Amino acid sequence: MTHRSTLDLRGALHRGGSTDLATTDDQLDETSRDLLRKVDKLRQTEERKRHTARSSSEFHRLAEEAEQISQDIFASAQRERVAGRDDSPIPAERDEQHPGDWTDEGPG
Repeated sequence: MTHRSTLDLRGALHRGGSTDLATTDDQLDETSRDLLRKVDKLRQTEERKRHTARSSSEFHRLAEEAEQISQDIFASAQRERVAGRDDSPIPAERDEQHPGDWTDEGPG
């Protein structure tokens, strides 16, 4: 995502609007799975950092990596919130209205 598109997304979020790009259930599910992968990567990075000497170059490299992953997680969570604001553009998906309806048919 470019800096400009990030600003546009944040503007839409702060105004309470959407990005006018309807998202299918599969797209929303993939955004959620991507967010979970990033959380796992952050956990792994933080675990590695905990096993390095404080103030070492490796510690600082891992801290910067964790910071970048955290920023990516925040941006992904924002995209997911915006994507889930409006229902799917596919009529059959709009007819499914139960908890997890957007996750029960995606790849497992």
